[in-house]
Amino acid sequence: MIAVELASVASEVKAADIKVLFVKPLVYWTRFFIIATAFSRPQIDAIGSRMRDRAEKKYGKIPTGDTKPNSWTLLDFGDVVVHIFLPSQRTFYNLEEFYGNATPVELPFENQPPFLS
Repeated sequence: MIAVELASVASEVKAADIKVLFVKPLVYWTRFFIIATAFSRPQIDAIGSRMRDRAEKKYGKIPTGDTKPNSWTLLDFGDVVVHIFLPSQRTFYNLEEFYGNATPVELPFENQPPFLS
């Protein structure tokens, strides 16, 4: 599944507190959110770049959304929307609580410590 694979890419680039949420019952425009924390803009860029490469090579998907790393970078792959945050932005926007009724997807990589602000 592309959502789990892209979450694994974030893990490979040392993102923290990676979550995949099944949001299809809550929104009409996508099926999954990936939410991840990076600790610098270069790390955001590395995560996004590797995700774009994997999605294009393996699934033929090219995202719309941010091309430059910011404190919150969004990549829209259609069925999967990726949110990569710096810690302060993730705490501020708190998408996990906003989409609290979404179903979490279990990820194959080891459990990570919870995000701390």
